[in-house]
Amino acid sequence: MSPLRILAIVLSLFVIAAILKTLTDRARKEEEQMDKASFTVKLPGLYTGIIAVCLLFFCVAMIAAAFVFEEQQGVEVLYGVFAAFAVLCLFGTCYALKWRIHVKGDTITVVPLFGKPRTFSVSNISKVVRLRNSSQTIKAYDSSGKKLFSVESSAAGYTPLSKRLSELYL
Repeated sequence: MSPLRILAIVLSLFVIAAILKTLTDRARKEEEQMDKASFTVKLPGLYTGIIAVCLLFFCVAMIAAAFVFEEQQGVEVLYGVFAAFAVLCLFGTCYALKWRIHVKGDTITVVPLFGKPRTFSVSNISKVVRLRNSSQTIKAYDSSGKKLFSVESSAAGYTPLSKRLSELYL
């Protein structure tokens, strides 16, 4: 492997880490302006923009590949990879735009990507689990063990929700 290729890989890892740090910083800034009694947990707007740019980039790359690899064998695999990534980016954009958790007093409304919004009281939560993985995740369960919602630390509103749930359950 050439030194230039190694440098490109290392630089891309630093860029990804910087983007993730920026997302988390934006989420914390949004939290500073939130009302502590009534707030919305959502993915930062920058997250949606990054996914949309990736989608645009890979669509342009797929069109360019159509002209460059016009008559070569095996190009269908390349198109398949580009198309799969484009669909994944589109799904991520829709998820970032639609997914929300509204907290108003003791009422929580979860708006998932698919399905109807679910509203329940904080008293319906019987168990809260905090996962200490790379992106600290909180998962809330009801008395039957069904997962009500999960929130990662990169979401705007994670900190107030975490504090409220830790007062009650953790």
